[in-house]
Amino acid sequence: MDATRLFDLPLCVIDVETTGSSIAYGDRITELGVVRIEQGKVVATYQQLLNPGRPVSPGAAAITGITNDMLVDQPTFCDVWPAVRQMLAGTVLIGHNVHFDIGFFDGECRKLGNPLRGEVGEYALLDTLKIANKQFGRGGNGLQKLAARLEAPTSTAHRALADCLTTFAVFEKMLAFRGGWNLTLDQVLAMQGGASKPPADPVRKQIVSDEVAVSLVAGQKVCITYLDAAQQRSQRTVTPMYVRRIRGTQTLFAHCHLRNEQRTFKLERILAVVPAVEETLDAPWPDDLYNAFYAETESE
Repeated sequence: MDATRLFDLPLCVIDVETTGSSIAYGDRITELGVVRIEQGKVVATYQQLLNPGRPVSPGAAAITGITNDMLVDQPTFCDVWPAVRQMLAGTVLIGHNVHFDIGFFDGECRKLGNPLRGEVGEYALLDTLKIANKQFGRGGNGLQKLAARLEAPTSTAHRALADCLTTFAVFEKMLAFRGGWNLTLDQVLAMQGGASKPPADPVRKQIVSDEVAVSLVAGQKVCITYLDAAQQRSQRTVTPMYVRRIRGTQTLFAHCHLRNEQRTFKLERILAVVPAVEETLDAPWPDDLYNAFYAETESE
């Protein structure tokens, strides 16, 4: 139990952009952002492009605008980690669908020989996506849409520091409904449904990205924007079924309403996901996004 006021705790909002969606199959961080908050105010920010040592997937490049050419001369995660670790150590970590970001941080730290918790010590996780789902109901809780709903200031989407600042603005707006910075950590954890712990092995239990997490609930019809191998974009209305690895790539299995048959879509090529209908679903929001979307077995 932690009855410390949030005002009295150092916080860090984190966000990463990546080469793709799967730590398990070698995707890496291309950009990271950190915003440190003390006594309810931003006291430091950090943003850095990183050389991931592997190509950026076409889908990721289309979403973020971060290209391979932009990363060639950038430092590696190993180069910048000492400065970032100093910002994160001893803080409460916040993110929108934070397990995705934590999974990549942890994956990078493990490549250096130590899991994230071993690097920065014990930490609590606050997830603005979970808080929004718990407080407002599911539907329309993607970061940019949520910010618009709450009239929170936003800037460029899908860049690390900009998303950190938007996440902080959304977080502060949601706190205001319940007591602001005088809320205790326990009270804020209750707002998201309880303590949130990352998987013991985030590399194995890959958490899906924000776009997928918000909308790809089994049984919900969604509209996806898809980038095919010829770099052509198309829109498909599908009902998601599950996600499975196929030859090292996370792949969505879904019923395609245009073809009236099951089709597969590589997650790294899905540029956007929106509900085909805007009403809130009655199905319960899963506490563990991994278990909801991800099949344990691997297909080849």
